[in-house]
Formats: sequence, C-alpha cells, structure tokens
Amino acid sequence: MASLDGDIDENDKISLNDLVYLEAYSSGNNEYTINENKIYNIAIQNENFDSNNGEHPYVSQAIDVMKKYLIGEGSYQLQPEPEPQPEPQPEPELDFSNLMAKTPVLRKDTSELPTAGSGAIYDFDYSDSLTILIKAKIPDNYVHTISDGSDVDFLFTLRPRTDPYLGWGGGKYAYLEWRGPAKYGNYVTTAGDDDQYALLSRKESLVSSVVGDSEVGNWNQSFRGTLFPVQESGKEYTFIFRTGDSSYGNKSYTCYIYDGTNIIASYEDSYVLYHWVNRPAPDHETYTDGFNLNLNKWNDKESPGNPDYDGIDYEYLQLDVYSEYLSDSDIIDYITYGEAYREKEPEPEPEPQPEPEPQPEPQPEPEPQPEPQSQPEPEPEPEPQPEPEPQPEPEFDLSNLMPKSPILRKDASELPNPGSNAQYILTRTGSEPDGKSITIICKARIPDGYSHFYGGAQAVNQMAFLWTLRPYTDPQPSWGGGKWTMHEWGGPSSGDANAYRHIARKERMDGWTGSTTILDYLTLGTSNKEYTFIFRAGDSSHNNKSYGCYIYDGITIVDFFRNQRSST
Repeated sequence: MASLDGDIDENDKISLNDLVYLEAYSSGNNEYTINENKIYNIAIQNENFDSNNGEHPYVSQAIDVMKKYLIGEGSYQLQPEPEPQPEPQPEPELDFSNLMAKTPVLRKDTSELPTAGSGAIYDFDYSDSLTILIKAKIPDNYVHTISDGSDVDFLFTLRPRTDPYLGWGGGKYAYLEWRGPAKYGNYVTTAGDDDQYALLSRKESLVSSVVGDSEVGNWNQSFRGTLFPVQESGKEYTFIFRTGDSSYGNKSYTCYIYDGTNIIASYEDSYVLYHWVNRPAPDHETYTDGFNLNLNKWNDKESPGNPDYDGIDYEYLQLDVYSEYLSDSDIIDYITYGEAYREKEPEPEPEPQPEPEPQPEPQPEPEPQPEPQSQPEPEPEPEPQPEPEPQPEPEFDLSNLMPKSPILRKDASELPNPGSNAQYILTRTGSEPDGKSITIICKARIPDGYSHFYGGAQAVNQMAFLWTLRPYTDPQPSWGGGKWTMHEWGGPSSGDANAYRHIARKERMDGWTGSTTILDYLTLGTSNKEYTFIFRAGDSSHNNKSYGCYIYDGITIVDFFRNQRSST
C-alpha cells in the first residue's frame, strides 16, 4: 500500500479541495504555494514517474495520483502527521520533610567576606575530614594578572593552626595553596601553562606514605597538585577543596570548580593531610589543634616576608567549611539550595502496650430459685465510720545520717563577683576509693538580661570561662600548657556560638585513644534563672560514666554529656 505524505492545504485530510489547490498552483496562480517534499512523495506513486517532467517538476504526476486516490482507483493512504513529543518534565523538588541541614563549622556570607585589596583569616578546630566551599564571582571585565614566582595572587591557603612558621621559610607547612596564574619556569608550569591556577601542597604537610619523590617539585619540597584553567569573567563559580573520608568513591584529596551544578575542572588523588601535633625544636612541646584558612591572601603574618603575595580579588559571595567529606550529591544540594542535608533521626518507637487480660467465659444463667420465706426485718446497719485523714509524707530521716564533708565549700559572700575571679587549691583527703574521683558543684544565677560573650571569628582565643580544672602545680599555666587541662567549662566559642564548650586534653585522660581532646557542647542557660552546674569524674560504680558534665534546673537535668574516661 502506498502512502501520501500529508495533504496540500494542511487540514489533515486529503480531499477534492487539495486537488483544486494543486491544479491552481500548476496553472501558475501565485496565491498558492506547495511543500515540494510532499508533492514529490505523492508524485512518485505514479507508475510513469519522471523527475524531469515539465516546468513544475512532479506536479502533474502528483495531480494524476491524487485523482486516482479521490475516485478510489489504486490503494493510497494518507500518512498521519507525527504525534508531538511530550514536554520534558521538571526534576522533582527535594523532599525536605525528612531532612535537616548539616551544620558547618564556619559560615560567612558576602557581607562578612573580604573585598578587593583585603583578606581574612578564619580559625577552626582540626578534623580528619574537611570540605571547603567558596562561592565567588569573577568580576566583569576582570583580567588575571600573569605573575612570576615572586609576585603571586592567592584564592586561599590552608595551613595548620597555630602555624609553626609564618614567613616564607614556613611555606613548607601549607596544606594547600590555591594560586592564581604565574610563570614558574620548570618549577610548576611548562610553556603555555602560565594562564592557569596552580594547586600546591607542601610535602611535609602530607602523610609521607602516600607521596613519592617523583611527585615533589624541585624547590622547598613542594608537591604540585595540578593546574586548572582560569575561568571567564562576569560569571559565578564554586571552588571546592575536599579531603579525608573518601567512602563515597572519590579520592581523599580533591579539588573542583563548578559552573552551576556542572564540574568544569577537577583533581582527585589519594593524598592525606598530616596532622601537625607538635612543632620542631625549640618549640616541640607546643601543640597545634586546628586549621588556619587565609581567604584572598597568603598567610596570617602581619608583615609578610614578601608583600607581593596578595589576594586574587574576586567578589566573594559565600564561604562554608564542614568538618566532614561531603558527598557529590551533598555538593549539588549545597550549590542548588545553599545547604547540605542529612536525614532526620527516626522518631523513637512507642513502647509496646501490654496485652489485655483474657475475659472470663460467660457463666450460664442460674436456675430459678423458689420464693424465699418471709424473714423478720433486719437490724439497722451501723453508721459508717469516717475515713482517716491522709498522713503527710515522712520528713527525710536525718537521725541515722551525717553529711559528707567537701574538701572545699564557699558561700555567696566568699565567691567572686562579676569582673573578678578566684583560684582554689584542692587537696585530696586520702578517703577517695580510687584516688581519682572528684565532683564539682556550682550553684549560680544567670543575671537578668544577660548576654553570653562570643568572640566571633577569634572565639577560640577570646572566650569566657565558668571554670577550668588543672594540675597543681601547673607545669605550663600559659596557653602553651593547654595540654595539661583536665577540664574546661567555657562559654560560646568558634565551635558553637550558642553553647557551652567542654574540653579535656588527651594527655590527662586514662585510656583515651581518640583525637587530641575530649570535646562536647551543652545548651546555654537562660537569663534570670538559677542553675546547678556539675562536673563529675572518677569512680563510676553508680552506673554513670566516669567523666560527665550536667546542668540542673531545680532537680531536673536540662542537658548533659558523659564519657567513659577518668582524669589522671
């Protein structure tokens, strides 16, 4: 069966009108036009088809075919127009009902970020896994300066905190330097590569077992990560560094540039950052405990060894740092929605209800009893006696008790006032079961309208303290002796601006094999209320953990944490 590819007047049905239309066109009527592909498809059904026929090729032969179709001679069928393709469906929206945003350890919006000609320094605690995300716009008509090795622009550098050596001689301690384009000769770039970002890490700041000598540059033990092409001006990008746990299938040391949700440059390898737990001599007793992020600058030295190491001067829109290795889908969510998400904790299952007691079988109706004989009237019942009044709960029986003796007791008149402080030396009595147990109880009222001090970006060095517990005599009472702290109850910090910070140093904990510190956070108290703040450590035979902190409102615990460690 032959097919006619469409009708002439486009009404989806071939008819006598189409034949008149086509003959009018054939006669030279300029008011009619045709689709020659369609006419050709009709004409070739003619058994005497000749492509060189007449002034109007195929038309007269198409007219003959159409006449046969209309009078029913031959088997011709109009070919239907193709069905329109369905419109693409939008991607489904993210279902937020079962999600909650992950909490970054550092977040800054555009109003808090450096502008051209300035830089910023951000400190945060050490973590084995880390993700840094920088949203930035390359300004309109921006031109990247092609520098040389002594005049370099920086997007950011990541260094240990506190950095052992800040000057140029300390460059070997950089975890990562994201540099602007520069000419380095054979050191980093080769000919034609001087219009690209350079990613560098210092060999000493990577775990040695994953860095081979063949991967190290020829100056200052510098490892060349990769080269990225610089991006075009007037557009926004997301620059990402991710390190640590690579269980999502990526490598443990990765850098990316995203344009929207599309990766336009990437580098992935298996390098691991080295945790600088101590410094070389003469300061080998001092510990580093975090990261130092320098945005739009090289390092945090007030007078850099070379003043030409400047920022790359993009327009910074958002900075977020997470103490975990965000997955690829987390990154897409962050770029799309401004947050990375995790699933909410499931609601606890309700307690099972007891099975109902089985009901007794119904008893048969009793047989009818004969009418009872008339009985004499019963004696009247005596009046019921009144119920006895409930007795009050017995008072706490102190006759067989005696108070435990604290080794230190101070009342309100002996305790420090706002703006002052006090130091108390505690001496053990020898009666402790294990020679290590201690309980500190402090009752305090948070004043009306009180606002907890928070030091902002420098909160790790600017904090208010409820108390600290340290050995006596303290081997190193200055900041460099932080490792001797048994317990610190501090106010808001860089770790959490809305919580008390509790920290104990690893060296003071028996059996502790975790990170440098035991660290936790408890909910801040409310002004104009009284609380009891408690620290307890040592003998845990009462089924509590051996290291715990508690906040009581009256006799109700409002927040606490416990850990199975004891102080030494």
